[in-house]
Amino acid sequence: MSLKKLIESEKGSVMDTFLWPLVVGIMLIVCAILLTILNSFDSGFVDSYWIDVAKNTLQIWDKGMIFIVVMMIIVAVVLASQIETHPMFLIPALILLAVSVYITTIEANIYWAVATSSSFAAATNELPNMLALNSRMALIVLLGGALIAVALYAKPQRDIIP
Repeated sequence: MSLKKLIESEKGSVMDTFLWPLVVGIMLIVCAILLTILNSFDSGFVDSYWIDVAKNTLQIWDKGMIFIVVMMIIVAVVLASQIETHPMFLIPALILLAVSVYITTIEANIYWAVATSSSFAAATNELPNMLALNSRMALIVLLGGALIAVALYAKPQRDIIP
């Protein structure tokens, strides 16, 4: 399907609400694992220059994660404002938002359990922005979902029946 047809179809996906918190959570866990591996390398195994480069890259990723999440929300709101919706779907959207916040809270608890475990504690201390972001992920999902709902349902409705 071409991009032009996709844009003209004006259809969105409900699964996007579940997808981006899951992707962010997986990224956070992968970064913590990578930092743990990098911290455990012996200097004789890999040149220390490359270990420093990898650590600096993960520090940049730590700072960039906030930008990525904010931009995902902004893009979702802008795209949601382009979709024609019927007000009847507001109630299911709010129910889906509540379920998304609940699932995100569970994901944040799982991340916290992994991040504070003895094997990952040192690595997650080197990623303070990701830790702060994940501890507030349910609130971010709630605010992002509310903004998307406003963008979907707070615009003038056109007559569907001619």
